[in-house]
Amino acid sequence: MAQFLVNGASGNAYGLTRLKPGDVVTIDAPGGGGYGNPLARDPEMVLSDVIEGYASLESAGVDYGVVINPETLEIDWPGTDKARGR
Repeated sequence: MAQFLVNGASGNAYGLTRLKPGDVVTIDAPGGGGYGNPLARDPEMVLSDVIEGYASLESAGVDYGVVINPETLEIDWPGTDKARGR
């Protein structure tokens, strides 16, 4: 979710915002939609994204077709092949 905050309070991201010395501005922008077919992404890269916190285990399976064992954080290769329709 995108947000524009000044000292923790919502600010006007579309107009002029006057700041005072010491004000803290926070701008969070959502990520992009990505490039290419997510099912073509290297499963090892998807696993890395999960470990680094960029993708969830659920997203790995639903969006990328990569089945990851939640206990061992290892790729289930037969499950991944099945999820990707191979």
